[in-house]
Amino acid sequence: MHSDDAAQCVAVGVDTVMVSNHGGRQLDPAPATLDVLPDIVASSGASCSVVMDSGIRRGADVVCALAQGSSLVAMGRPWAWALAAGGEATLIEMIEGLQGEIRDVMALAGVTSIEAVHNAGYAMLRRC
Repeated sequence: MHSDDAAQCVAVGVDTVMVSNHGGRQLDPAPATLDVLPDIVASSGASCSVVMDSGIRRGADVVCALAQGSSLVAMGRPWAWALAAGGEATLIEMIEGLQGEIRDVMALAGVTSIEAVHNAGYAMLRRC
């Protein structure tokens, strides 16, 4: 959750950093993971992958994380909720819905690939 921690990890040879608030904002003044992500990406350097976790609930969250430099987006709760609510069929429905949301957000932003999202960066979010 802090760019200094990410920089220390890279300094000791880590090749991937995960940005996570460990399942929730138990400490109210703590920043949201999307708010700290750009600084962590910047301090991690080009040779380190950054995985965004925490707070991802819909397709727009995925696109925002990718636009802010995340290499990969992890989801903890939504798939577990879908599986618990209705088993495999509901999980598949949730995944298909998420894919549709990602496509819609990308289309509204005028990008057609994840690479384009990475290249457009934060400026793309201002156009949405």
